Amino acid sequence: MKKFCYTTSWQFGRFGLVGVANTLIDFSLYITLTRQFTGWPSHYLVANVIAFLVANIFSFMINRSWTFHGHDRRDIIHHYGQFLLVSLTAVLMVESALFVGHGLLGWTDLGAKVIGTGLAVISSFFLHKYWTFKPSAV
Repeated sequence: MKKFCYTTSWQFGRFGLVGVANTLIDFSLYITLTRQFTGWPSHYLVANVIAFLVANIFSFMINRSWTFHGHDRRDIIHHYGQFLLVSLTAVLMVESALFVGHGLLGWTDLGAKVIGTGLAVISSFFLHKYWTFKPSAV
């Protein structure tokens, strides 16, 4: 049990660091698309998906090699498919927060995106830890 807690907290710390970098990429691209290109402010949901996908590829590579040490022999395409499926759950949380918070309640889009991102972090960590990057039983 002690090793589990130590390993999990160490991984969560690394996951958090990767998440900070991932969030910087995501928000930077989102802000660039919605603030620097004419017509994009009204397409904030599309801009969010594009920013998410770019940041997601970065996140997969770093989390696979550094956070969860994905040294198993599974095909990387299959492995990324699992990662993307879990991450799509997270992006749906953020999209929902944007739609409700910004679209219906009139909050700033960045405020709604921050709230949605916060809600997605913990569920993503545990899904990635116990499914995507679960050590192989071999």
